[in-house]
Amino acid sequence: MEKSKGKGRILALAAAVVAGLDLLFYFAMRDAWGGIATTVGIRGFYLFLLALFAVLAAAAVSMAFMKPRRIAAAILLGLSSVLFCALCYVLYVDIGSWVYILREFLYALLWTAGIAIIGLLLLARGKSPLAKGRAAALATLAIVVVAAVALTFDLGFLRFGEGPVVWAVGDEYQIVFTTTARSTASVEVGGVAYHDTYSGYDVSETKVHKVAVPMAALDAARAYTIKARAMILRGPYWAIQGRSIARSSAFRPLDPSDGIQYYSLSDTHEFVEPAVKAAAYSGDRLDFLVIAGDTSSFLDRPADLDRILAIAHGATRGERPAIYARGNHETKGRLSNLLHRYVGADGSRFYYTVRLGPVWAVVLDLGEDHADSWQEFYGAARFDAYRQEQTAFLDGLVAGAAREYAAPGIMHRLAVCHIPVTFQYAGDPDAARQKEWIERLDRMGLDLMLNGHRHQAMYISLDLPAGAPLVQCPAFSGKDRPGKVDGSRLEANFPAIIDSRRSEVQTNAVPEDLFGRRFFGLAVEEKGGRMELRYTNEKGQVLRTVGAWTGEDLGDVITVPDFAERR
Repeated sequence: MEKSKGKGRILALAAAVVAGLDLLFYFAMRDAWGGIATTVGIRGFYLFLLALFAVLAAAAVSMAFMKPRRIAAAILLGLSSVLFCALCYVLYVDIGSWVYILREFLYALLWTAGIAIIGLLLLARGKSPLAKGRAAALATLAIVVVAAVALTFDLGFLRFGEGPVVWAVGDEYQIVFTTTARSTASVEVGGVAYHDTYSGYDVSETKVHKVAVPMAALDAARAYTIKARAMILRGPYWAIQGRSIARSSAFRPLDPSDGIQYYSLSDTHEFVEPAVKAAAYSGDRLDFLVIAGDTSSFLDRPADLDRILAIAHGATRGERPAIYARGNHETKGRLSNLLHRYVGADGSRFYYTVRLGPVWAVVLDLGEDHADSWQEFYGAARFDAYRQEQTAFLDGLVAGAAREYAAPGIMHRLAVCHIPVTFQYAGDPDAARQKEWIERLDRMGLDLMLNGHRHQAMYISLDLPAGAPLVQCPAFSGKDRPGKVDGSRLEANFPAIIDSRRSEVQTNAVPEDLFGRRFFGLAVEEKGGRMELRYTNEKGQVLRTVGAWTGEDLGDVITVPDFAERR
């Protein structure tokens, strides 16, 4: 009798091993699932087989932990062995994919081994505190298995995350939003669906979605709906999809009937709420938002990228267009090469032009504020070549002026760059690239350039003598005497302004709020050939400012004539 029970246990253990290997083997050859379904002529047949292998493996493993019947164990072992042979035949037919199947089988085997080791530790009689309560041990093991499966396949319940944000680039809107699970995505405008695609097919192995929509279509429809459908698993010739979700939003294109109002902010560095509150200054009159970089100190996790969307959506609710310029800190971090999926960009390039009704803007990107040889770039920086590309890009704009800044209907011309282009820092030997850009920008009749980077409220007025050394005045620096030379203004025919600081006041006597409770940005209103610039903080208050280098009282409104008025 004892001998019969021993043989039954051996057969049960063998069945558990073979059935388990069958399940892992079948799962590893996912590239063949579509072919199997096509061969038998039954759509989704691969899911039936997956369930069959899973049930057999679960039954065999369960039998190994019970008092097995010899005949039942023998039947399970025989069936599992036959199925193993069938899988070997499938592998023979699909031998061209053996490297892929082997790799996937080894990954699955490693995960299973890890789960098995944890299970043995939990269930080992007399060795684990959980062994005294088998139900608790089994429950713990089940939790571990479910967690392992969820982590392996990045499973999650599909919901919308950050966004949507309507970025403006060229003559299109790039609508960006995230989901909590991998999914396909689309945007419906005026009954037409636009999809998040890659060279002819829907992107699905991502949680961040970027859909391009023609400006004319969304401007006319004044509403859009974002949609997503969960992609649980996607194979070469099959897919398992989950629930679908949708959310609608109103949209208002730029309305110049009451002037042009926009808000510019930068250098929020991890903090969202104060910037959103400051950007609410214009209320429903806001025509578009400008984010001029450095929302995060570096882009190392998805949350660092999500922060850009959180600020842009918080300020616009997805109902107004936004323009993005990359900051130098957004070149850092292991996920910085994914930035173009989250923001407005021309492919993976962060320089482009945009037309919003009567507004034309050129966005530039100086990259980093150090030489490519800087040690912290570990030999990987190629920013000078990237800046040289932009010089050629500006040449193209000048050559095609009639399609760009000189096109009919343009009333306001704007430039955006995180690092100031018209300011030469003390110690910078020649600012050669900046001077090249200015030579070309001077031909475009720019009304204003928006900058960040310096974390200060600084108006780079055309009244400042070009090339003369500039020293921060005591009223600005907060010191009782003039400081060191700050730099100089480069010769240009357009003014520039630094837009933001984590503070409620202009003076440097009050340090920036490192805890992100305070912030001010820049509200701009263009009307009747003049611009009114106001620094506003998170409380909705308008700051009274002085000239950073002159000490001149600028009041709470800086009035600047447009280019045509200046000329």
